[in-house]
Amino acid sequence: MAYLNSHRVREEIPPSPGTDSTGSVSGTGSFLQSTFCIRCDQAHKSPLPLFEAAAKLLRQPNSKRNSFRVALPDPGILIMRTHLKRPASSMLRVNSETHASVLREANNCLLVLDKVTKDYVTDGEPVRALHDVSLEVATGQFLVLVGRSGCGKSTLLNLAGAMDFPTSGQVLVDGISTNSLSDAGLTQLRRQKVGFIFQSFQLLHTLTVLENVELPLLLAGVADARPSARQRLEWVELADLADRYPHQLSGGQMQRVAIARALVHSPRLVLADEPTGNLDTTTGAVIVELLQRVVREQKVTVLMATHSVEAAALADIVVRMRDGHIEELVQS
Repeated sequence: MAYLNSHRVREEIPPSPGTDSTGSVSGTGSFLQSTFCIRCDQAHKSPLPLFEAAAKLLRQPNSKRNSFRVALPDPGILIMRTHLKRPASSMLRVNSETHASVLREANNCLLVLDKVTKDYVTDGEPVRALHDVSLEVATGQFLVLVGRSGCGKSTLLNLAGAMDFPTSGQVLVDGISTNSLSDAGLTQLRRQKVGFIFQSFQLLHTLTVLENVELPLLLAGVADARPSARQRLEWVELADLADRYPHQLSGGQMQRVAIARALVHSPRLVLADEPTGNLDTTTGAVIVELLQRVVREQKVTVLMATHSVEAAALADIVVRMRDGHIEELVQS
């Protein structure tokens, strides 16, 4: 039995016209997002009766939804997810093998890769970068991807940040499937929920440190962005260098500016691609410890790709990748 907006949302589906198929609908969610899983005792030729049953629940008093979408991945099972301007991380997963109505509720899951495969075409030949990868990352985790170059780490980060899309399977960020969003929706997702940190820093050399940090807020149309940018610089202990330009900084300082920029819009997920790759061991350790602070103090999820053994030792979970698939998950 599940609840939505303090309402019970389990209901028997009446027999469909012309059939004796019956079933039930149940769901879960918060005030901002919900998922319904509908199951029939017998497979329907059309999902319309199921859709109507779920739509009835969507019309409950105090429901604050403005859109929904449906999919029918298996006979007799309908998944319905509702979305709002600020969805909460609430979802259900369906066990397609057993056709159980609900496998489990994953309210604390910020990032989900579900049977993701990614193919590229190089010189006319298909190249498989990821193969059937499934991964769940909870809120407030520090997770590190390790493996040889070409094993799929950067591809996984690109998919997690909605910079690319799976050939098959799905990626959900805060409960939202990246495949379901328009270009405007993808831009909004990246600007609001995801922060990026790069190996080469990617700072604009014609802007000051402070201007680099406030740039994401300006692009998002945020008024009075400068105080937030200064606050993030103070957090990475670089407030006194706000008026300098990137070429006047050390590598470690530039990466700390990049971290401040990644955090300025208060994302829930930070993706770091080899953030210590251009730094010496000592400076790299400082950056990794700073990312630990991000997780601990900002309650942000950090997903980092690295070759650094030292960085992996500090992670909550180490994901070992090989030839496009996950070989092992090690929890510290």
